[in-house]
Amino acid sequence: MEELPPSYETESSKLTKGFKLLSPLLQLKSEAANYSKVRKELLLLEAKEASSHLSKTALFYMVSLIAGLLFYLLLIASIIGFSSVAFTKSSIGNKYPELSWEPMTAILALVHLFILLIFLLFAKRKPQHGPLFGESLNELKKEQSWLKKKKSH
Repeated sequence: MEELPPSYETESSKLTKGFKLLSPLLQLKSEAANYSKVRKELLLLEAKEASSHLSKTALFYMVSLIAGLLFYLLLIASIIGFSSVAFTKSSIGNKYPELSWEPMTAILALVHLFILLIFLLFAKRKPQHGPLFGESLNELKKEQSWLKKKKSH
């Protein structure tokens, strides 16, 4: 058998050594891919469980909100009804028998308007303890300055 030229052998041995060096890197890549796959599956499982829990919680809040609104409407209607009976039996009601529930409805509407304006004023106020997510923003600024220092070195 004919021997291969020495230059070919050295190239072949270099190539073999290169594959030996790449083997741990390929194995590390494979392990990282497996780790990422497992983390993704875990994240999807947790997200599915969280969405199930959150959807049930949202449903309970929606039903509670509807029940609360119906209670509130019935309460207002009963206040108007009871007050109209009291109004018609009063001295003012005797003078104006055509008025029964209208004055009480107007009074309740004004009370609700007053409450609405107060809550809107409170809602428009800026937070007194600083901006929202202040600590997170400070940490983000620190990290950005640290990265800029790292890039400059």
